[in-house]
Amino acid sequence: MDNLKQNIRKWNHDILTHMIGITYLMDMQRYPEAERYCEKILNSLSSFSETFRTRATSPDPDSVSESPVPTDYLPEEFIEYQEKLPAEITAFQTLLQQKKYPEAHYKLHLLTTEFDNRRPQPTPADDIIKNIVDEVRN
Repeated sequence: MDNLKQNIRKWNHDILTHMIGITYLMDMQRYPEAERYCEKILNSLSSFSETFRTRATSPDPDSVSESPVPTDYLPEEFIEYQEKLPAEITAFQTLLQQKKYPEAHYKLHLLTTEFDNRRPQPTPADDIIKNIVDEVRN
């Protein structure tokens, strides 16, 4: 479970960093660079896709290999968002290729807003409070 939490934190950090980078390029009107940067984002997304797809995999009790990490606590909205994000980035990239910059700016705004709303927090708030209380007691 700790490995999954680390992966979620890394995913959040990496995607946020990419969103900041692409926003900067767009604000500076460096559109060709922004278009190329989309490829970097898509590569980053594909490297994490398998981590979150283990949710649908049930471990084989007879297997000696490492079982997939359960991800049942991830919100369904996040799973859907994580699966559709590559298509959304590609649509944004297409707008840049077509030189539809105002539309691309708007699309990027929608992408960052949706990311802010849907990214999971790897530790539920109740666990954070419990951990703080436990640390104070010890």
